[in-house]
Amino acid sequence: MFCLTSLSGLVAQAAPPTPADTIPSAIMYRISGKGLTQPSYLFGAVHVLPHEFVTRSRAFMNIASGVDRIVTEVDVHQLEAFNRKNEAASKALMEQLLPHITLPADSQLQVVSPDAFHLVDSLIHHYHLEHYISGADSCWWRYDPGVIALPMQQMAIYMLKAMGYGRMGMSPESKSQVIDLYMGTLADSLHKEYAQLESFEYQKEMLPSLIIDFSEVKIDSAFLSNFRTNIASMGNVAERAKLLVVVLCALDNSCADWDRFLTAYMAQDSRGVVEMAKSNGKAFEQAAEKLETSPRNKRWLKAMRPMMQQKSTLFVVGLFHLTGVPPDQGILETLHQEGYTIEAVRL
Repeated sequence: MFCLTSLSGLVAQAAPPTPADTIPSAIMYRISGKGLTQPSYLFGAVHVLPHEFVTRSRAFMNIASGVDRIVTEVDVHQLEAFNRKNEAASKALMEQLLPHITLPADSQLQVVSPDAFHLVDSLIHHYHLEHYISGADSCWWRYDPGVIALPMQQMAIYMLKAMGYGRMGMSPESKSQVIDLYMGTLADSLHKEYAQLESFEYQKEMLPSLIIDFSEVKIDSAFLSNFRTNIASMGNVAERAKLLVVVLCALDNSCADWDRFLTAYMAQDSRGVVEMAKSNGKAFEQAAEKLETSPRNKRWLKAMRPMMQQKSTLFVVGLFHLTGVPPDQGILETLHQEGYTIEAVRL
């Protein structure tokens, strides 16, 4: 009997309940129990949807109105100020670069087939990339195709934002803020205490390829020499134009996965979102490692526990911080294992 009992205990230890077994699938959760005098809430955001996704929800707004404090990853007021300054710096840099990236009239029309040109043109307009590429100038073909193709990461993010805003019947050029950025405005309008889990400077250092400070970029002879070398390494204008076709088509194909991702997210199915992300294999884990998701969660939890003890708090952070990236568990499962009660909130 002892052996059987011991064996069953070992089996139980070897196969603990997974987050999928213990945490309901949602994007917002109520945290209570373990001595909390009032509940707190966790919302998992994706950074490409406008705030209307949550502010049109009576459940979300009732919660935001009822808590004492709203907390985001970083100080979004500081982030907004940086974005405004950065946009001005980016425009100034673009003006300096224009003579070096503008092609002779109709150059791209001469080096690609009409079908390829119209394909690129349709994708650029579908994802509103003409504003990303050239600001007020919608004639993207005036500019070197290599320059357009080079910043793939930033272009992909803009395309995803176009999809997210499109789901809400809005244009990405809309002045409407994304969910997490709007939380500073919401906290101010509701007269709530506002706090953050980490510094914006830390995120800038962690993501230098995504958060580029254009005020630090100087267009001098060394910059222009490196710039020309990088562009020339892509081949002649015809080869660079073909590369742009390949890049945009690849990004368009990847957007099919993101479309399914957004469908699952807007259905408030966090488990479905994680399973979809896991289907990308190592790329998902590598992205989480680059974003330091697990170590940041551990640091955040040290701040979150006393915050919840002090006041009812609404935390708005990236969704994968809540769910975790397998094999690492997320904030929700950690709190559950510590004895807090985790309940799904439907928006």
